[in-house]
This record gives sequence, C-alpha cells and structure tokens, in this order.
Amino acid sequence: REIAEGVVARLGLAKDPNFAEHSSLLNRALALTTFWHSRPSFSHSSANSLIAARLLQNLDVTNDPKSLLIGISYTSTSSEQAARIVNAFAEEYLRIREEKAAQRHLADLAATYGPKHPSVLKAQSELEAASRGPSVSDSAQILAWASPPILPSSPNRHLIVAVAFICSFAAGIVLVLI
Repeated sequence: REIAEGVVARLGLAKDPNFAEHSSLLNRALALTTFWHSRPSFSHSSANSLIAARLLQNLDVTNDPKSLLIGISYTSTSSEQAARIVNAFAEEYLRIREEKAAQRHLADLAATYGPKHPSVLKAQSELEAASRGPSVSDSAQILAWASPPILPSSPNRHLIVAVAFICSFAAGIVLVLI
C-alpha cells in the first residue's frame, strides 16, 4: 500500500481524469438535500488512498521461485498508462527498499557509535539520497523497463459486437419465420 501511494504521488494520479474520484448525480443530489448534515471531510490523502487501492486491484506481482526476479504487470485500457504505472511501481519499490535498508543501517550505527560519529553522519546522507530516488545498486536493479505493447492484449471488442449483432439478427429472422 505504501508503494502504491508513492506511485500515486509520483505520477500525480489524483489530477488524472482517469483516476480522479467522480461523484455521481445521485450523490450530488443527496448532498444537496442533506446539506444540514455535516459532510465527512474528504482529504487529499484519502483520495490518494482510494486511487492507490484501485491501482492495487489491477496490479499483478509475481515472483519466480527459482530466481530473485519480480514480475510486475498492470491491466489498463491504455497501454501507455499501464507501462508508466508498472515502471513507477518498480522505481518506488526500489526507492522504498533502499530507504528502509538505509534506515536500519543508520539505526544500527547510531546505537553503536552515537549521533555525532562520522559513520553515522555518512549513513544519514545515504538515507537522504535513498529517499530522493532509486539508484542502481548491486543488490537490486531493474532488468527491463515496461514498454507499451504494439498489439492489444485483449479481445477485439468491435469484432465481438459485430458477431453478436449478426447472430442476434439471424436468430431474430429464424424466430420470425418459425
């Protein structure tokens, strides 16, 4: 969830019309008729949490048991958007992983040497660098960036609708003749 919220912030999905929360006509009418009741506050962070939850519904993360590779895929109607989201998840995962490792290292050094020791100060600068963004390291790296597929990976909707129309038209003619 933390990674998904980071992706929402990184890509600015709260401002994206595909992800922004749209209130229905019924909700707006109820809000007008019940204006004397106090409405729950809808903060920016709760909007990000809702968008993050929707991202997680369409996200699929797999791990190959024979290796340490992690596969990330995202299902969307837009292939460009799916590729952007997958790449952002990979970057955010690496950033959070590096940040957590730097926090543990800093805590261990601070407990051993105290807050003014040079190695503790160096660990603090490493933590700041890790919080800024992912870096290429020996422990983790991105092997292949996601790119939008050239051909659609879902059924051709126009073909399905055309076949259904022709079949229903033929069934209607048969029914009339019977």
